Amino acid sequence: MKELLASSFRCTFSRRSSPALTLIKLWHFSLAASFGALLLALSASVYGQAVNGTLLGTVSDSSGAVISGAAVTISELKTGIRRSTTTNDSGNYQFFDLPPGQYEVAVDRQGFRRAV
Repeated sequence: MKELLASSFRCTFSRRSSPALTLIKLWHFSLAASFGALLLALSASVYGQAVNGTLLGTVSDSSGAVISGAAVTISELKTGIRRSTTTNDSGNYQFFDLPPGQYEVAVDRQGFRRAV
């Protein structure tokens, strides 16, 4: 009877890269990089929804004439935070970037009664 001998051996294969395979890999990489750059460029123009608002108004007297130089103060009722501005020559005022809330608007001008 013949006896079986177990021997171990290691077989390694070397995979050589052909020029065509290298070009395909380079094309895939450049395609992925271009797609990533496109996504990055487009995502910069996407803005989240704004939750703050703007308050615009005009101050006028009982006859409808606009009042320039009037002090306008708004107060957020829950926090008590106040902001102030002065009306322009057209009697207009504006407050930008106001967080949501309930506001009280008060107007003062010398020679007039305070309006709230």
